[in-house]
Amino acid sequence: MDKHKPDVVASAGGIRPMEGLSLAEFGRRMELSDEAVLQAERRGEVFSIVRPERNHAQEYPAFQAWPELQGSLGFAPSSLVQVLHELGAPQIGGSPLFGFFGSRNDLLGDATPVEVLAGRLTASRALDLAALEFLKSPVERRLAAVLAAAGAYAADLAA
Repeated sequence: MDKHKPDVVASAGGIRPMEGLSLAEFGRRMELSDEAVLQAERRGEVFSIVRPERNHAQEYPAFQAWPELQGSLGFAPSSLVQVLHELGAPQIGGSPLFGFFGSRNDLLGDATPVEVLAGRLTASRALDLAALEFLKSPVERRLAAVLAAAGAYAADLAA
C-alpha cells in the first residue's frame, strides 16, 4: 500500500486536540459560563476526564471546542454531539470516550475520529491515498463513518 504524508494542521488555537483544558479555559474557548459547560456535559454534549497524574483535576479534551466539531450547543446537534450520543454519553464515562476519539481506527482508514470529523490529520504520519481522500470527503460522509465506528465501539464496550 502506497503511503503519503499530507500537510498537517495539528491544533486549533495552539492547543493539541487531546490536551486537557480546565473548566474555566474550556468555557472561555466555547464562550460559555462554567455552569453552561456543566449543563452541556450532563446532556452528553461534551465530556471531561480525570487524570490522576494531574492531581485528579477534571479536564475537557480541547478538540471539543473546535468550531468545526461543536457548532452551537443547545441547537441542531453538532457532529460531536451526534457521536457522543451514539457512544452512550452522558452515561458512559469520560475515559472510554477519550479513548475512542483519540485512537486510530481501522474503520476510519487508520485515522482517529477527531481527524475524520475535522477533515485533517492532527499528527504527522503517512496514510494511504484512499484514507487521505476520505478526509477530504463531504462532512456528511465522514460523520456517517464515525457514527458507524462509534456504534461498533459502543457494542464492544457493552459486550
